[in-house]
Amino acid sequence: MILLLFLFLALLLCYKLAISNTLDLRKEYLSLKKEERLSEDIPQKLTLLSKKEIYLDSVLQKLDLNNTAMENNLLRVVNKEAAENNIKIIDFNAPHTSDKDNSHVMTYIFTLEGSYVSILRLIHDLETKRNLGSVSHLEFEKKKDYRTKRTYLQTIVFLEQIK
Repeated sequence: MILLLFLFLALLLCYKLAISNTLDLRKEYLSLKKEERLSEDIPQKLTLLSKKEIYLDSVLQKLDLNNTAMENNLLRVVNKEAAENNIKIIDFNAPHTSDKDNSHVMTYIFTLEGSYVSILRLIHDLETKRNLGSVSHLEFEKKKDYRTKRTYLQTIVFLEQIK
């Protein structure tokens, strides 16, 4: 009986001094091996990410966008096209935001003055070449300045961007 008790105490002492330390070291070894495997992939991931960054920069350059806000990009593009097509920007309002069907819709409302063809060119450029959004509404209104007896065309544009 005493022999069994000593045998049990010897096993318990062996576990406490040797086996438990070995198991702890094995766990640490396995975690370090896992970290080593993860760190081996870092150079490949870094080159892949740098190639992806170069590609995305080229796409952004093709879209002619800077890293500024959408409203600033829209205003910059409209100003540039207005200067080229002899159009005046009469009004440029703050964007109207709304949420519908789990999407965020920003509507930019601005008023242009100029010839019908030049306004259509600007609208076409905004929708197709610049990817700034889609035109949801156009309101053409022919107005007359009674003082100068001149008629002109004003257009209110609603440009929507869905995020």
